[in-house]
Amino acid sequence: MFIEAIAPGTPRAARAAANRMNALLAALDEVGDDNFYLMTISITQASHSAPAGKFRDEIRVWLRQLDPDSVDTEDPPARTFEQDGWSVTAKAIPIRRISRGKVRRSIGVYAHSEAHFINDGAKLVAALKSKASRYGHLDEAFVVAVGTNTFDGDDEDTFNALYGSESWVIGGLNSGEEITSRGVRNPDGYFGSPGAWKNRRVSAVLIVDQLALHDPTRARVSLWAHPDPLYPLPSEPMFPGVVHEWNGRSTDKRETLDARRLLGLADDWPQGHCWQAD
Repeated sequence: MFIEAIAPGTPRAARAAANRMNALLAALDEVGDDNFYLMTISITQASHSAPAGKFRDEIRVWLRQLDPDSVDTEDPPARTFEQDGWSVTAKAIPIRRISRGKVRRSIGVYAHSEAHFINDGAKLVAALKSKASRYGHLDEAFVVAVGTNTFDGDDEDTFNALYGSESWVIGGLNSGEEITSRGVRNPDGYFGSPGAWKNRRVSAVLIVDQLALHDPTRARVSLWAHPDPLYPLPSEPMFPGVVHEWNGRSTDKRETLDARRLLGLADDWPQGHCWQAD
């Protein structure tokens, strides 16, 4: 068996953008006005670091011009600040009189980012595509191990990414009959669909989720077998965790090896006392 491992992370450009944003927010959090806290409404980034200190100073001047007892709390004042390709729009929310003058963080509400769905399945497929043909044609089973750090407790994202997303077919709308619905599996999974399986070079995908150095045996491990691989996996179990095998509509799950037994660790491992700082 051949095994190739990958731990997909955040792209470098995304990490750089996040670092720039965090630096700006840290500066805005230091405005330190006694009468107002800020609600960030929108922030437009440039490709370079923000002039955070200038934004902080301009916001301080603006807030000193406002009277916390006369502003409309239902429609608080807002202002847009622009510098070097960056733009920050914030609202000034008056602090209750009894709480004014106390040390606090300046940003009270982060409202500059839109809500979005987290699609761990797309990251998984991208990782698999980057590894599937790394060694060309192999004459043995090939497993891609993917290290993840998700909160997909029901494995729905993984299932949809490998075996296809689910859609619903509605019947009886035009015939006057009772309206019915049935779920169908789309052919957009990495493994393809029944009768049209693809990426058969990958015999299985091994998901290792929440792997921690202090106790690797606590990771959530699951092996997702290809329904029709070029080279099936050996019959004897080789990995800890749960095996998912396609049954025509979904997957059957079965427990395999215990991680501690596989690694030859005692039940009370790690032993000794926790180190504590003075």
